[in-house]
Amino acid sequence: MSDKYCEGCGTSVMGTMRFCPQCGHRIFSQTPVQIKAAKAAQTVLPSNTSSLATPVAYIYAGFWERFAAASIDTCIGGLANLLIGFVFGLILTTEGVNVAGTRALAFYYLLGIVVMVFYHSLMESSNKRATFGKEWLGLEVTDYNFSQISLGQGVGRYFGRWLSALLMGLGYFMQPFTAKKQTLHDIMSCTVVVRGVNGKSGMTIFVYALLSFIVMCLLFAVIAAINHSTY
Repeated sequence: MSDKYCEGCGTSVMGTMRFCPQCGHRIFSQTPVQIKAAKAAQTVLPSNTSSLATPVAYIYAGFWERFAAASIDTCIGGLANLLIGFVFGLILTTEGVNVAGTRALAFYYLLGIVVMVFYHSLMESSNKRATFGKEWLGLEVTDYNFSQISLGQGVGRYFGRWLSALLMGLGYFMQPFTAKKQTLHDIMSCTVVVRGVNGKSGMTIFVYALLSFIVMCLLFAVIAAINHSTY
C-alpha cells in the first residue's frame, strides 16, 4: 500500500518510488506533516497535470546555505587538486621532467580545471541535481520549471562562476537581492538553487559553513606551501 504523496501534483505513490510516475517530481522521505501537505496538493493541481513541481514545493536557497555548500565543494576540489598534483609530480619526476617548467605547470592547472568542470557539471545535471556540498545541505540545482538541468547548462553554469568571481565577487553578492535568489551565473545558465525537504537548519548550516571555511583556508595554506617549496 502506498504511503507517500507527490509534492508536485498530489498523486499517491509507492513508498519505494523515487520519482512521481505522473509528473516526474522527485519523491523525498516525508514526515506526517509533509504527507498532509502533499495530499492537499491534490485539491490544487489536477492528477493529470503535466507540469512539474510548483514554486510552493520549493524554497530558493539563501546566501549562507550556498556559501556553505560552495565551501564544502572547494574543500573537495582542493583535496582533488592535491592528489592530482602528487600523482602528476610523481610521474613527471620519474620521467625526468622538470615539474616547475611552464608546460608542466600549464598542463597541471588545465587538468585541475577539467576535473572541476566534470565534477560540477556532471553532478548538477545528474538525477541528484547537486554536487556533494549541495547534497549534504539539501540543496538542488534546477531550471526555472524545477526540473533537471542539461549537461550544457551545467557546463555553462560552471564557467559562469568565473565571471561572477572576476567581477570582484559581485556576481555572487547580488544573490540575496534577486527575485529568485540567483547569482550571475544562475541567470546566465537559466538555473536556480532550491532547498528540498531535506534542507538543514540554520545552526547546521552555520557549523558547516564555519568548518568548511576553516578547512578551505588550511588547504590553500598547504597548497601555497607546497608550491613555494617546489617551485
